[in-house]
Amino acid sequence: MTKSEVNKAKIAFRAHRSGAFTRGITFNFSFEEWLGVWIISGHWDERGPHSGEYCMSRYGDTGPYELKNVFIQLHSSNVSQGQIGKRKARGESCGHNKIKQVDALTIKNSNKSAKELSKEFNVSDTLIRKIKKGVLWT
Repeated sequence: MTKSEVNKAKIAFRAHRSGAFTRGITFNFSFEEWLGVWIISGHWDERGPHSGEYCMSRYGDTGPYELKNVFIQLHSSNVSQGQIGKRKARGESCGHNKIKQVDALTIKNSNKSAKELSKEFNVSDTLIRKIKKGVLWT
């Protein structure tokens, strides 16, 4: 890989790690391990969130992102398998939620920055911004 390709890979790695954090999923990969899974799969150049593209999936859609718990598959297969046996949980009934309805209302009405609120509620600043915009906890 060229230096430019490695830099792009590092950006993709950070985005994946950040997305896992936002979803409350442990991410136990170093950059080198993560890249190795992709390179060995032969689908590095076909990664993406669209039909016909590949993604890193977790066995049973549970547990952390780590070497022994991931495989590469078509994104469309991952989406359909991830929904098997699941109901659409929202609000406090959502199993991986770290905050309650009262917290969401406090966040939505607060004048504090997303960074301050993320520390206060021990959640990502992305989650805080989504609550403030009304994307989540509406």
